[in-house]
Amino acid sequence: MCLAFKKGEKYLAENYRPISLTSVVSKIMEHVITSHLMSFDDSNRMVFTNQYGFWKSRSCAKQLIEFLRDISTVLDEGVQTDAWYS
Repeated sequence: MCLAFKKGEKYLAENYRPISLTSVVSKIMEHVITSHLMSFDDSNRMVFTNQYGFWKSRSCAKQLIEFLRDISTVLDEGVQTDAWYS
């Protein structure tokens, strides 16, 4: 791991950021493994369908829009609504 200077005084540790030096072979292997794991999950439904983040076409913005749609629907129907985010 290396440290790269950002800005400010060079003697302050908070003015540096860490840089991970990963080889091309490691990056390719990571991509291959990730692709296989995602493909395996898609075909075997290992992750809950409402899981967002780090999944293709499942952004956090899309999750927020769906949540707001669901909340507004039940509020329009006059149903008690509780939400728990963790």
